Amino acid sequence: MDVLQLLKNELKERQSDISAFIDGPSAYQNWAQIARHLKAHLTLELEYLLPELAAVSPKQDAALQRLETDLANLRMQLDALGFDHNPEIAQVIALRDAFTRHGLLIEDRILPLMRQRISTADREELYDALQDAKQDIIRSTLGLAI
Repeated sequence: MDVLQLLKNELKERQSDISAFIDGPSAYQNWAQIARHLKAHLTLELEYLLPELAAVSPKQDAALQRLETDLANLRMQLDALGFDHNPEIAQVIALRDAFTRHGLLIEDRILPLMRQRISTADREELYDALQDAKQDIIRSTLGLAI
């Protein structure tokens, strides 16, 4: 599978998780679980995707600078919420709105950049690397040994 599809799927899942929590938490999905998966997603983009894009893009690329800023802001918002099971709903709504804007940046600017600058074979390899890293990151947020 191509990393582009992974990113699209991840964005939709994280947005859906946050919106579902706002609409009413269920017994099957609490905030701590949503926050762990969101943290893993943001970490993947910051630590794996951003360096990969930086390696194939011109220095000072505006889309990459905006991506880096978005990721830092989203991580700060998520850190402020923490893994508490009952976060302030207004903060969760603000996070959802920021994540929605982030998703638009990914879809409008980052995915086309990746299609243009990263070969299909390399995107498929990146997919495998991100899948493995995601599992490691989620395990680490649970405090399990990697």
